Amino acid sequence: MAESIKVWLTDDQPAWVAEVRGEIAGFIVARPAPAHPVLDTPSTLVVTDAYVAAPFRRNGVGSLLFDPVNEHAESLGITVIEVGTLAFDARAIEFWRNHGFTDWRVTMSRGSTHHSTESTR
Repeated sequence: MAESIKVWLTDDQPAWVAEVRGEIAGFIVARPAPAHPVLDTPSTLVVTDAYVAAPFRRNGVGSLLFDPVNEHAESLGITVIEVGTLAFDARAIEFWRNHGFTDWRVTMSRGSTHHSTESTR
């Protein structure tokens, strides 16, 4: 997993990694996005990827990863954080809602890129 995480490590898209006893427990990646010119929305920090490995789920790792994202947004003067998740991932939706997120955009797709409609365990 460590090698695949390097893909996300860029200057404009920082990543935070949680490590437990020398093992990567999870990571979160976020990037600033400019204000939308048509919708008149403020600049946002967009969580582009978030993952907690199965053995570490439901133990506070996701919340610990999200704390520095909040701090990063504040340091940039950004007050809005966005995240997208798979519509069928009930646990992820519950996690983000428990952290104050609400629905405001719908993203749809078509094609055969989706392998499952069941929540990953």
